[in-house]
Amino acid sequence: MEIMMNLAVFLTVLQFQESQGFFATTLPFSHT
Repeated sequence: MEIMMNLAVFLTVLQFQESQGFFATTLPFSHT
């Protein structure tokens, strides 16, 4: 279940990257 959640977040981050680039890459890395 946790993996599925991570996958959903990863997909959202990927879509965000198309819009904000570095910001989307910094947010998930800092969230860990």
